[in-house]
Amino acid sequence: MKRWIIGMICVALAVPCCLAAESNNDEWPLTSSNSNITDVPTLHDFVPLGTEFIKTQDGELKWNGLKWRLSCFIFVGIGKTKGGEPFLFQIRIPHPVHGKTPDHFADMFFIDGEWRKFYVLIGPPYYDEGKMFDFPTMYCYGKYRDGKRCMASMSYNIDEREWIYKVIPLEGNEVNVEIKLKPRGVTYWMGKPEGPYIIHGAIFNKEDIDIWGGFWEIGKVTGWIEKPGVKRIEFTGHAIWDRAYHRVYYSDTALKAAGAPLQFTCGYLYSEEFQLAIGYAENPSPMKPPVPFQHQGRLSFPSRGLDFRFDNYTLEDNGGLQPSRFYINGTYEGGEVRLVGDVALFYPTKWGVGKGTWWDLNASRTWGRAFINWKGTITLYGETIEVNGATGVFECTRYKGTAGGEVLVKIEKPLEGYLYIFDEQIAPTVSGCTLIIGPITIEADAWGEVSKVEFYIDGVLRFTDYDEPYSWLWNEFAIGGYEIKTVAYDNTGNKAEDKIDVVIFNFGE
Repeated sequence: MKRWIIGMICVALAVPCCLAAESNNDEWPLTSSNSNITDVPTLHDFVPLGTEFIKTQDGELKWNGLKWRLSCFIFVGIGKTKGGEPFLFQIRIPHPVHGKTPDHFADMFFIDGEWRKFYVLIGPPYYDEGKMFDFPTMYCYGKYRDGKRCMASMSYNIDEREWIYKVIPLEGNEVNVEIKLKPRGVTYWMGKPEGPYIIHGAIFNKEDIDIWGGFWEIGKVTGWIEKPGVKRIEFTGHAIWDRAYHRVYYSDTALKAAGAPLQFTCGYLYSEEFQLAIGYAENPSPMKPPVPFQHQGRLSFPSRGLDFRFDNYTLEDNGGLQPSRFYINGTYEGGEVRLVGDVALFYPTKWGVGKGTWWDLNASRTWGRAFINWKGTITLYGETIEVNGATGVFECTRYKGTAGGEVLVKIEKPLEGYLYIFDEQIAPTVSGCTLIIGPITIEADAWGEVSKVEFYIDGVLRFTDYDEPYSWLWNEFAIGGYEIKTVAYDNTGNKAEDKIDVVIFNFGE
C-alpha cells in the first residue's frame, strides 16, 4: 500500500523516484592545507573529465553530479602598455550551470583610466583535446555589442607550460584579444581534482561550506587587444590564472547555493624578486567542519630557483567591509615576511553590500577585488630583501555580523527543495518545493542562551521542546500545503524564528 501511494504521488507531481538512486551523499575528502603539492598541472588537472565534468559528443562540458558548484576559468592581470600606461584585465570563461539559464561574463579591460567591456561570453563551455585548436583548449561563444558572434578560448601548451587566451570574431571586423601567460615558480594548489580539497568558506545563504581544489599559475604575461583599423594596444605585465573546482560539502546539491563564500581573502603578490600566493579564510558561522578553513600559501623566488610553503602567517586589514590596507606577517623555512599593501584600485569602485546570512538575518556582506601596491621586507637565509613596488590582486569577501548574544534558530529538517519519504531525505525535487510523504521529524538548531523551541503548523503551536536536540515528530492526517515554523526563546524574552513551506501527503497513524 505504501509503495502504491508513493508511486502515484511521485507521478502526479512529476518528482522522479529515480532521483533517489542518483543522490550523491558522499563527503569529499578535506584537508587543512594542500600547499605541499608541487606538481605541474596536467591536462586532467586543467579539465577533469570523469571527475568534475562529463563531455558530450559535441564537446560541451556538463557537471558530473549535483554537488559541483562553480568551475573557475579566471584570468586577472596587471600590466603596462608600450607607452607606459596602466593596463589591467579581468577575464572569465563561463561554467556549466544546474538548470537551463546559461552562465555569462563580460571580459573587462582597464584602458585609459576606465574599465571597458566589448563583448559578453555566454555558456556553456566546450573542450577540445587538440583537434580543432593547436593545443587542448577550453572555449565558449559570445556576442559583441552589435550582436555579432565571437569565440573565447584558453589553450594549454603543456610542453612549454604556457597558457594562451584568445578572443576572435566569428562575424564582422570586431575586437581581437590575445594574452599569453608564462608561469614562474611552483604552481599554487588548492587540491588535485579527486581531492582532498580545502575549505574556501561558509556559504552565506545555505547551511553549507564551499570546498575547492584546483591550482593557480602566476607569471609574466604579454598580450594585445585590437580593433582592426582603429587601434591596437600591446602590453606586458603579470597575471594569475585561477583554475579552481568548487563543490558543496554537506548538501546533496549545489542548487540555490548563491554568492561568494564568507569570509575569505585570496590572491597573489608579484615582483621580479619574488611571488607569493595565499588563501586565507575565517569561519563566521556556527558550523564546525571537520578541518579548519583555508590558511595556506606558497612563496617563490624564481630567479634563485627557490620555493617554500607559507602556511605560518597572519593576514590582517584596516577593517570594514571594504578595507584599503592589508598586512601579511609570517615565517617560513627560509626566514620571515613583513609586508604592507595599499589598495591602488578597487573593482567595483564601491563594493556592493548585501544583507543577511542563514545564521544572522541582519548581517552585512560584500565581495570585490583589490589591486594592491606592496612594500616591506622579506628575509631569506639571513639576507634582507627590501620590497618596494610589488603589485598584485586580492579577491575578498567581508562579513559584519549583528547577532551578538541574540538567540538564533534554523530548521534543519526538512530542508527546502527536497523529497522526504517516511522521515527519510531522498533527493532534490525537480520543482524546487519541499515534498513530504508520510510522517516527518521536524528538527531545529538553536544558538544563544536558548530556553525553549516551539513548533508551529500554519501558525498553531503544536509542541514545545525544552532540551537539545530540538525536534518534534509531525504525524497526523495532512494533505496539501502547510507552513512549518519554529520559534526559539531565551530566558530574557528574546526570540527568533524560522519558517519553511512544504507540501505533505500523510494519512496519519
